[in-house]
Amino acid sequence: MRRGPTSGKGVLATLLTVLMMVQLFAPMGGEFNSQTVALEDSIKPLDTLPNTMSFGHDLAGQSLDIEGMSNLIVRQDSSIDNWMTELLHDNASTNLSEPDMYLAEDGTVYLCWMDSTGSVFMGKRNSSGEFSSSLIDTVSTSSGLIGCSIAVDESERPRSVYADGDDLKMARLAFKGQIYTVSDIWLKRTIVEGIEPVSIDLALTPEGQEFAVVRNATGVLWQVNNSGMRWYHSILDSGPVGSELELKIDSTGVVNIAYTRSQEAVRLQIDDSEVTTQILARGADIHTALGLDLDGNDLAQVATTTFSNGITELSIFKSLEDQSTGRISTTPSSVYELYPDVEEGTILSADINGDGFDDIIMAQPSASSNGLTSNGRVVTVFGSATGLDTSNAHVMAGAQNAEHFGSDIAVGDFKANGNSQLVIGSSGFDNASRTGESNHGRIAMYEWSAASQTGYDLIWNASADHEETVSYTHLRAHET
Repeated sequence: MRRGPTSGKGVLATLLTVLMMVQLFAPMGGEFNSQTVALEDSIKPLDTLPNTMSFGHDLAGQSLDIEGMSNLIVRQDSSIDNWMTELLHDNASTNLSEPDMYLAEDGTVYLCWMDSTGSVFMGKRNSSGEFSSSLIDTVSTSSGLIGCSIAVDESERPRSVYADGDDLKMARLAFKGQIYTVSDIWLKRTIVEGIEPVSIDLALTPEGQEFAVVRNATGVLWQVNNSGMRWYHSILDSGPVGSELELKIDSTGVVNIAYTRSQEAVRLQIDDSEVTTQILARGADIHTALGLDLDGNDLAQVATTTFSNGITELSIFKSLEDQSTGRISTTPSSVYELYPDVEEGTILSADINGDGFDDIIMAQPSASSNGLTSNGRVVTVFGSATGLDTSNAHVMAGAQNAEHFGSDIAVGDFKANGNSQLVIGSSGFDNASRTGESNHGRIAMYEWSAASQTGYDLIWNASADHEETVSYTHLRAHET
């Protein structure tokens, strides 16, 4: 083993001895604090990030000092779209319920699912990519493969609510310690008997108490919540309500619930004992698919859908600005009708034409146009200072039957030139130069023409081998 120079070792040994003596007698010179400081609490990078920031894009164009680096300029990218595929759990002998997911602020992903044997699992994937799973409970599947919902409190303690036949159960993870000395253990109990749960969504109040909404087999919407002393349950809507439920709780404890019922999209707001019902949309074409989220000011934004004559429409309702009560406008801010008779594919946003406003890119890989069948199409609707310009959309379509142009799309600054590029996959593309073969698939990269400002320039493309049906999804999987 290589050794370094030995000169100065006596001085170094003396300094180390003095340092050890100072540390040994330091508690005698002042007040002694026996509290243990967690390692992660003492290691914090020095930075100049503002503490009033609501969204990451608020930093665009600013100069920052962070983690030892100075004068870093934050790029004004509209989005960073980096997807990966990873197999976390595989059990070919059982069917799995649709998983529920909770994403923690540190990037840790918590999952909850049930299999056809009645086993209820929690999976955890940390920000380093390490995945582990644990068995929460084994329950009855006499009422079907219902599944579960999961939430995590500030102490990283997972909670789960799930079906056990016709009953509803909950579980909390107790960490190993003075009481449970062997290992972490799930503490379980039945909270409602005979409720016949079908759909479940769980969230935590600011005080860390469980609050769940449950749709039962007859379409009744229930509130099930823990006060800290006992569990309560009551009917919120006699229904029948739709199968999809969305639940969010704001920083003050106000509960927001979105769901559908007969020809209506509904938002409930529960503030302590006061319940407010708002009808967001009405019509025979209302679809059960919907979404709900809260912005940085705890104001609700709700997405609803309609489906009629083969046309799917997505409407977004935003809380009226400066309305502290969180009232929602019933008039969509923008509506664009996609090609009829087919459902939409991937929808992305990016500043494609570089005018400073985000644009919407929508794919319909099974659309038929220009006299072809299932050639596919990709539509770009441009943003502006007044919103989406739906009257000036740009359309690209596949040139072959069954090409499925738009089977996958992605946006990003792949050329690192400060512009957004659009990557489009065509899983059914045939390379005509290879006779006797088909279904090669193609990946093509486009960039908005800076010269003409009227369309895209094709800047790169690649096709695969016979019957590989390659698209951007396959490319990402191979990279992973």
